[in-house]
Amino acid sequence: MTIPFQTYFAIGAIATMIILIQRRLHRSAASWMPRWFAEERAARRAQAAVSGAFLLLNLPWVILSAVAASNRLELWITISDARFSAVQWVMYPFAIWQTGGVTIWLFLSAADAGRWLSRRWKAWRGRESIIPEFDSRTHPGRREWIQAAGTSLAALPFAASGYGAVVATRSYTVERPEIVIPGWPKQLDGLRIAQLTDIHVGLFMTEERLREVVGVVNRLEADLVALTGDFVSSSRVYVAPCIRALSELRAGLGVYACVGNHDLFTGSVGALDEGFRAHGIRLLFNERESVLYRGHGLHLIGIDFVRQDGRVYSQVMRGIPITPGTVLLSHQPNVFPRAAEQQIDLQLSGHTHGGQVRFEIMGQEISPARLITPFVRGHYAKGGSHLYVSRGVGTTGPPLRLNAPPEITLLTVRGA
Repeated sequence: MTIPFQTYFAIGAIATMIILIQRRLHRSAASWMPRWFAEERAARRAQAAVSGAFLLLNLPWVILSAVAASNRLELWITISDARFSAVQWVMYPFAIWQTGGVTIWLFLSAADAGRWLSRRWKAWRGRESIIPEFDSRTHPGRREWIQAAGTSLAALPFAASGYGAVVATRSYTVERPEIVIPGWPKQLDGLRIAQLTDIHVGLFMTEERLREVVGVVNRLEADLVALTGDFVSSSRVYVAPCIRALSELRAGLGVYACVGNHDLFTGSVGALDEGFRAHGIRLLFNERESVLYRGHGLHLIGIDFVRQDGRVYSQVMRGIPITPGTVLLSHQPNVFPRAAEQQIDLQLSGHTHGGQVRFEIMGQEISPARLITPFVRGHYAKGGSHLYVSRGVGTTGPPLRLNAPPEITLLTVRGA
């Protein structure tokens, strides 16, 4: 498999950014050692230990860069296909360290900016600081307090990252929204749709974990299962284990799917379609398929991943009839305003992971997903049309979740 140039460029850009961040963290940590330890020898040993820890926890970047430079990135990706791969034991601590490190770097950058502004203010005012610089070596009692406080503050981001990686990513939540749609056909009232999205089979979503998710979905006994894209994480190597697990899905009306952006850029669409067809799963490519439910047609439309360009959406929807009882499967939630203009009853989407890592500060939600869409998670309505965005079950980037637990969805659709 030929790895696209964009992949190498992205790896290089991310690696460069991480190296700069880690360099800043290392300098900060090393500079604190003489303040934390009264004896010079102890401070030097601590500095050496810090340097060793930084080197060890950043080693995966060195390995990944070397593999990429030798044009054998696919080999690195394939290694993780082993059931109990040692790579996982390397990458989990690495991901926790990097995520916690970025958090600390943000705080340090904010503190640096505050100090710079303070100096500029004092220079402008023509005043010198009257507060003497504190040296912990001359205040033994305070040194212990600084050690304890500094250690606790430094450990907090890593503890949060560890929780998000080890616990939160496996704490699946079954959401049971009830969607009431004006004009929804009476015969389809009470239809139950199970939705799975953003599975991202790969290093951190193994076949065994996905089988557990499939077991939960089957126990919900939904009328229909909708899979809304991003089946693999970083390579089509993961198509086979993904197909094996999803082939166990069961629903009276069948299993229907659309593709996501990860399926497209990894070149996995053809293999997914072939594998799904072999197991009776229908992958819809900008097309509509109807099934009978209680004597009435339920119309399912699946479209490829499109960006916010309305012209592209119009192209993929050209020639597809819209009638009452229509459900649109679109990995991209941003097409919802256009879907509402067409009076599509219900759109099911993913893509955002519910933010994956999100915080609320003074009532304002902060998450990466807010930068790309106003439709981050949950139920939205416009006119008589409705959108549900699932948080999904997998992860991309850092294998962790904070305040956005993985979701298995069981929607019940009713008429107004």
